Formats: sequence, C-alpha cells, structure tokens
Amino acid sequence: MKKKFLISGLYETGIPEFDDVYIIGNIKSIQKIYGWKKNLVEKLEIFVSYDNLKKKILKRKPKEFLIQNIKSNHDLIKWINIFDVNIIVISLIIFASVTINMVVFILILLLERIRTIGILKTLGAKNKVIHKIFLFYIVQILIPSLIIGNSIGITLLVLQKKFHLISLNKTQYFIDFVPIFINIFHLIIINLSIVFICFITIFFPSLFFIKKTHPIKVIEFE
Repeated sequence: MKKKFLISGLYETGIPEFDDVYIIGNIKSIQKIYGWKKNLVEKLEIFVSYDNLKKKILKRKPKEFLIQNIKSNHDLIKWINIFDVNIIVISLIIFASVTINMVVFILILLLERIRTIGILKTLGAKNKVIHKIFLFYIVQILIPSLIIGNSIGITLLVLQKKFHLISLNKTQYFIDFVPIFINIFHLIIINLSIVFICFITIFFPSLFFIKKTHPIKVIEFE
C-alpha cells in the first residue's frame, strides 16, 4: 500500500544516524500501510526514572517482547557519558589551581605583614586576635571577588545560551554550538566549594605562620 505524505517541516539534530533515517509522523499512517491494528506497534520507548517502576515493567512484559536499556545499548549515550570524566578532571584541576593560588596568596600577605604581626604581639595581642584580623581582611577581598567572578561568568553563560557565540564542529560533536544549561543549585554548590577550599587553605597556614612568628626575631630582621 502506498500513500503520499505532505512534508510540513524539517528538523536537524546534527546526528546523521537520526536525520537520515527517522521521520516524525502519525503512527496511524504506518498502521494503515502495514495493515496493523490500532494496538500494534513494532517498537515502543518508555522513559522512566524510578528503579522500582523498571522492575515492574520487566515482570509484566510478555515473553515475545524484547526489552533493552538505551543507556547500555546506544552508542550515543555511551559517547555522552565520556564527558562526565572530562568534567571531573577539569573540576579537579580548577580546585587544585584555586588551592595553590590561595596558599601562595596568604603566604605573600603574611610575609608582607610580618612586621605588623610582630608589633601586635609586642603590644600583647594574642595569636587568635591577630588571626581573626587577617581572616576578616581576607574575607573583604574574597567576597567582592566572588561577586565579580559570578557576574562575569553568568553573563557569559547567558550570552552563549542566547546568541551561540562559541561554535563547534558538527561532524565531531553532533552540534554546531556549545550548549549551556544554567542550574542555580550547581552555582551555589560551586561557590560554597570555593569558599570552603579558600577557608581551609587560609585558616590553617595563617594560624601556623602567626604562631611561629616571634616578635624579637622580627624586630632583629627589620
């Protein structure tokens, strides 16, 4: 049985395996061509998110049905999962860079203010008081830096999402621009992680340095 179809539109995913093979149409047309009943289909895809629901489907499926998991059988899904490893590696490199930079920053700051530490100790200031002064000073630097960094980063993400400024090779990446997904929860987690790492890398080295600083040696050095 032959039937003429009217093409109402074209789609492009950038994936030749889909664009060259699949069409989006009415299932009733296929059933009429092959003489199928209304409840007869060749393949059915079900998207579920709960493991207990998946188990119920497997228990109730007829014997002549073949059920496959798209995550373990589709090459495209496997290819996408590779990016998870890249994200983890890049995140570790960024956090390592932040840690090293903060340690270097606090050491330079303490070395520049070593005379101030010696004078405060000579006047009777305790290590905890001096430590709190430096922490408060560092917080004054950290908070504006986070605000400026988040503003620039979110602005660039929004521009990329709307105008697709950064392009990709479609034949390699199956898409012609860098996709952007902005998640507020992820932004909060990243900022909290940076604050935590900065606090750890600043708190202990500065406390150790202040305790080991002797006023007499500082005065002799000066």
